[in-house]
Parts: sequence; structure tokens; C-alpha cells
Amino acid sequence: MDLQRKIQAFELAGYHKILRVPWTQKKSNKWVFEQIGNNFELLQSLKKRKLTYYSHMTEGDTLDKDIVVGATPGERRTARPRRQWVKDIDDWMGLQINTAAGLAFDRRQWKEAVRHAADPSTKDST
Repeated sequence: MDLQRKIQAFELAGYHKILRVPWTQKKSNKWVFEQIGNNFELLQSLKKRKLTYYSHMTEGDTLDKDIVVGATPGERRTARPRRQWVKDIDDWMGLQINTAAGLAFDRRQWKEAVRHAADPSTKDST
């Protein structure tokens, strides 16, 4: 199961808990969202925060930046490769990591790109 789907399932389970609706009542997701008054917001918030933090990290030459980009010396043990943090940036932005880092220097363009990546249904306001 995809990590994004797991986050959405967790959010929906939380809404069920808030509304005190047991799973045995077989209420649809649409009904739950009508009662709550919104759609999936947790994943959008996580994406926005992660992309904003990435922009913050790319501003200088810091240890955080070196760790995320993978510029630290040494080798990992042999095992299944872990999901890299920057792969999420690639997937959500639709850009290579170097291009995204360059875009992060222009604050206005970066904020627009983050808003679009966090919620693709938003239209460009410019």
C-alpha cells in the first residue's frame, strides 16, 4: 500500500473517531467528509511543510543539506534501499532535485510551486 494512501486512511479513521461513527454503521467516505466539512487535508499539509523545509535547507551550506542530498562520506550496510527523502521532492514537484533547489531561491516562484504540489487542484492565480 502506498504511503500516501496510508496517510489518507489514517486521516479518515481519525474523522470517524471524531464523529464517533463505528465502522459497523457502514458510512461512506463522502458522508464523513460532508459531516466534517473538508476533504483530505493532512497529506496536503505534510507536503507543504516538507517542501517548505526543503527550501529552508537549500538556502545555505549546512550539514542538513549535505545529509538530505546524500553528500556524507561512508557507506550503508547492505539491505533494501531506503526511500530517500529527496525522492518525495522529485515526485511532488515533478522536477529534478537540482532544478528544485534552484527554484527554491526565488521565494515567490517556490511558494507557488509548493502550493500547486501540495494541492494540484489549485489553479495558477498569476
